[in-house]
Amino acid sequence: MRPKYACKHCEGSGDEEHPAVRIAPMPKAIIERGIATAGLLAFIITAKYVDVLPLARQEQQFARMGIELSRQRMSDWVLAVGQAVEPVIRELLEQLRSGPILLADETTVQVLGEPDRPNTSLSYLWAAHGGEPEHPSVYFRYAQTRAATAADALIGAYAGYLQTDAYEAYDRLAAGRADLIQVGCWAHARRKFFDAAQMTKKAGAAHAALSFIAKLYQIEQQLSSRARDESFQTLRRERVEPVLDQMKAWLDEKALHVPPTSALGKAVTYTLGRWDKLIRYLDHPGLTPDTNRVENKIRPFVIGRKNWLFSGSPSGEPLQLDRETAKANNVEPYRYLHALIERLPYAQTASDYRELLPQFIKIPTT
Repeated sequence: MRPKYACKHCEGSGDEEHPAVRIAPMPKAIIERGIATAGLLAFIITAKYVDVLPLARQEQQFARMGIELSRQRMSDWVLAVGQAVEPVIRELLEQLRSGPILLADETTVQVLGEPDRPNTSLSYLWAAHGGEPEHPSVYFRYAQTRAATAADALIGAYAGYLQTDAYEAYDRLAAGRADLIQVGCWAHARRKFFDAAQMTKKAGAAHAALSFIAKLYQIEQQLSSRARDESFQTLRRERVEPVLDQMKAWLDEKALHVPPTSALGKAVTYTLGRWDKLIRYLDHPGLTPDTNRVENKIRPFVIGRKNWLFSGSPSGEPLQLDRETAKANNVEPYRYLHALIERLPYAQTASDYRELLPQFIKIPTT
């Protein structure tokens, strides 16, 4: 809607710099000269990345409503919005690296049509969870490899606690940096003993290890209602350390008698080899025993990957960052994307882009 006004008294006045008929300027749009409204773009993106509904299925839904909207047109819109939000993503990355704790993980993704790569090649989506504890940030980064260079690009200049699984790329990265304090993941250690326990119907040594780990999580659950401050950390240490001492003695004894090539032996070796990192979660009240916070952010993508089968381009992936950061800050994704797409064309400075992050954006309640 562009209002047009005419002034009858101005006609023929000779003041050509102020014409008698004036029309309101075009509002700025995230896609220049695009016909899609902010609401439609937010709807399509939410359906794709939140409801994991492929564009092909959305095309079918629109067709049932009598709307001709091709998946190619929608794909072009998604890519255009993904490129437009890059300044916001840069601010998100700054926020991610500003906190005391960063969790990282990665998963596979298949992208078609990449230059000099067969369509069967596997790429990776790297994920990180960090930033201010009250305003967490979630960040995804696409990479063609799982090498340490990709981990370095994700973590960058961050300094503090780095909690990951046992993937060696993180070890190589942290080996040359005194500002990174590695923290292990008990969920991955537990998985090793769980696999060993599955190989026998009798309750044996693997079940004993699972019992020790269960006690660690029981203590976390019992303390979950307490504020995560120094008193929380002191109380957690008092309850957890006796359990860890018992488990360490048990592991040392098993390492002497269990064949290292057996499933149980591999689980024992894995746990002892990362023991110092596994118990380091006791050093900061904001740390938890595992990397589940970041793995839970990857899970919607994994579910969506089953529906999408592959990606035509990684350019739209920045939209997943906003989605997951919005959810982490209890902001409804569609309303956030609608506000972001409307306001982004008017942002000019780093401060403007920062105010568009899900943690800080002001969205009317009605």
